[in-house]
Amino acid sequence: MAIALLPGVSVLAAAQPPQITIERPWMRFIIKARPAGGFFTVHNQSSKQIELVGASSTACGMLMLHQSKEVNGIEKMLPVTSVAIPAHGSVSFHPGGYHLMCMNPHDMKIGATVPVTLKFSDGQTATKQFSVTGPGGEQSGTMRKHSH
Repeated sequence: MAIALLPGVSVLAAAQPPQITIERPWMRFIIKARPAGGFFTVHNQSSKQIELVGASSTACGMLMLHQSKEVNGIEKMLPVTSVAIPAHGSVSFHPGGYHLMCMNPHDMKIGATVPVTLKFSDGQTATKQFSVTGPGGEQSGTMRKHSH
C-alpha cells in the first residue's frame, strides 16, 4: 500500500508552476549621480491577492517602491509601502506609474544586466536580471499601456 501511495506523493511534490512571474524587467540608467528606474510586469497566477512589499539589488545603494502621481497639478514621485497584485492578475511598473527607484546606482553598464530581488507579503521572493538601458528606455524607448 505504501508503494502505491509514493507515485501520488511524488506528483504532489513535483515542482509547482510559479505563482508569481516577472516579465520584461529593465532598468533605466542615466548617470551615477541620478537614481535609476526599474520597470517590469508582475503576474500573480494564484487565487489570492498578494502584495509586493519591497525590492533589493546589489547594484543599488537602496531600492524602493515608488509611484509617479500628479498632486495639485505637479508630477511627483512618491514612495509606496506595497503594491497589490490581484489574484489571477498583473500590475505593470512603467515610466509615469509604479516603478522601482534605485538610489546610488553602481555597477550598472548600459547593455548589461543587474540582479533585482522582489519581496512579497507571503514571504516569496523573485530574483530577475534586469536589462540596463540608457535614458531612451526599454530598447526602442516605446511605452506600453497596461491595465491594472
